[in-house]
Amino acid sequence: MNIVYYCGLFPKLSESFVLNEIYELDRRGHNVAVFAVNNPKENLQHDELVELDIDVSYADDLSLKGLKNCASGNFVSPAGWKSSFMSSKPLISFYEAFLGCQFANFIDDLNFEPDHVHGHFVSSDKLGGLYGAKSKNCSFSVAVHAIDIFTSDNHDIKTKVLNESDRVVSASEYNKEYILENYEFETPIDVVYATSSFEKFSNIKRNVCNGRILTVGRLVEKKGIKYGLKAFKELLEEGYDHLEYHIVGEGELRDELEENIKEIDLMDNVTLLGKVSDEKLMREYSEAEIFLLPCVIAENGDRDAMPVVLKEAMSVGIPCISTDISAIPELIEDGNNGLLSTPRDIDSLKKDIKTLLEDEKKKQELGKRGRERVENISIEQEIDKLITSFQKAKS
Repeated sequence: MNIVYYCGLFPKLSESFVLNEIYELDRRGHNVAVFAVNNPKENLQHDELVELDIDVSYADDLSLKGLKNCASGNFVSPAGWKSSFMSSKPLISFYEAFLGCQFANFIDDLNFEPDHVHGHFVSSDKLGGLYGAKSKNCSFSVAVHAIDIFTSDNHDIKTKVLNESDRVVSASEYNKEYILENYEFETPIDVVYATSSFEKFSNIKRNVCNGRILTVGRLVEKKGIKYGLKAFKELLEEGYDHLEYHIVGEGELRDELEENIKEIDLMDNVTLLGKVSDEKLMREYSEAEIFLLPCVIAENGDRDAMPVVLKEAMSVGIPCISTDISAIPELIEDGNNGLLSTPRDIDSLKKDIKTLLEDEKKKQELGKRGRERVENISIEQEIDKLITSFQKAKS
């Protein structure tokens, strides 16, 4: 197939699942191109991005020059205007029409004729993707994830995007049920798990540092990291003084977490590693004895669906502890291939960490079964589902 991705940000480290999809589609011989509204310009890159050789273009800022360029191209396409001016907010409508005409011009300049356009996250910028796709008679699908559907802002715009798309791709069964209950639309939905190429993780040789606990994720409320820190602090006070806690990731709570670590005197045992290279991430996975992701539902309703980092850790064979919210129980069966704590419950987290620290047999069993679980949701299998969804969107 000839597939164009329409992204808000590309490439974004915290959205590695987008890059993983594109990389696998390209590896299989599909023609793939990317149009993105913004380049996050992050210093670190995934290995897959270095290996990709595809067309990537970014939108111009809104300006008189940009409007002139659009006016000389696709800006007045009737089909595009119809798709773009769906919003009750005129400024959003105008800006998305502006993005859409640039996207349509990008499609014209490609060396292949697109079969399908795909976007990730239901947000206002997808109106631009719909504008460009419809103006070129391309089918359009959108993938729903977490913050885009679990928060209440711009509900009318999100509903319009869901309605105007030819297909919706959900990252989990939980997400599917949630959007069916909270949004009014009739677009068919397919469930395709956001995933990675786990081969590179499953080939990691374990070199475990006893007592090393690892968290990987953005430093935001829904990751529940502050509860992990509280549980960790109480474990140290109970005599587990050999423990160390590594946290990989960046985010808006970085300063708050640093201050928290100082306040509760954890500087000698907790390391905030920030963004790391793929090589460094592999080393952290290799050395971790326990993987911890104490997810919560944030005050604004945002939550994780089925975090890719859990799947990565499970593919390495690290026993995982998370919480029983959203789609995480679709991945982890408590006591069988991981442990699920109660969100925000420090005692529950401590109990599960102690189980893995004190029961070597249990720890090994959970790591082994976790790895087996992830083998059943390989990127090869999920991309097969995604391609089928694209083909259905065209029919």
